[in-house]
Amino acid sequence: MTLWVVTLSLALSFVTRSIYAYPVLMQIDEGAERCFQFQIPMGDDANLVAVVLPSEEEIPDEKVESWYFDQVYKLTKAKNDKNIIPREFPEEMPGHVAAHMSEYHQKTQGGGSPLIVTLTNRPADDDKKHHNQYTAKVFKPLVVNFISRTTNARSKRKGWANAEDAEIDGYGLCVQNRDDEKYYQIVLDIVLISEDVPNDLDQADGFSVDSHLTPLEESLKDSITSAENILREMRYMEQREQRMRKTTDSINSRVHWFSYLSVSILLAVTYIQVTYLKRYFHKKKLM
Repeated sequence: MTLWVVTLSLALSFVTRSIYAYPVLMQIDEGAERCFQFQIPMGDDANLVAVVLPSEEEIPDEKVESWYFDQVYKLTKAKNDKNIIPREFPEEMPGHVAAHMSEYHQKTQGGGSPLIVTLTNRPADDDKKHHNQYTAKVFKPLVVNFISRTTNARSKRKGWANAEDAEIDGYGLCVQNRDDEKYYQIVLDIVLISEDVPNDLDQADGFSVDSHLTPLEESLKDSITSAENILREMRYMEQREQRMRKTTDSINSRVHWFSYLSVSILLAVTYIQVTYLKRYFHKKKLM
């Protein structure tokens, strides 16, 4: 019994230290705004990484989306010993991604983005929200290091004297699309920074494992990898489902209008035919 408890404890410890957080892919519809709340523990901080992508109608190649998705994930892992994330992607852009980006810039004459990213904090003793706004450009990584420190510093400059020591009820992130004609996609990730946790927690050898537990460790690694792949596929499926739902609604609307038009034409033809037959029978004195 004791051996099973020790084995289970080691397994749970391995799982806890091996699960990674992946970026989130969101669709921002025309003229819409999407917001969500998150918490940063007192004394800790967080970094934000985001990149805006065009709609799938403009760039249908899924490899482009996948490459940027992976780059955001790798960028969050590229922070230095001071927990600062660089503002450039860690890998060189492949040829097919560069070709799509160049074509998009030519079509849009620069590829500017109408997306506004707003980070807010709300002090526990203040009814007003303090916020920072950032303009996110298409294909360019938006990196905000030390969200708590940055928003608190801005709040202090605006006259909130106790910004650094006050208790924060929570933080918010809003992404607004100012374009009323087309939607955009945004890949974003928020990475928590804790002084109590080392920067190299994402390594798999976080604890000592005896030789007879190696098969269990390998099995857990395979299970976690499979789970990560499943979660990734689920995000892609959700994106495709939203696009297909939008397409289906559009088709259904067109079918309805076509049905109304068909019925109207049928009634008009029926009226014309009946009127013609009446006149014909009157002339032939059959009525």
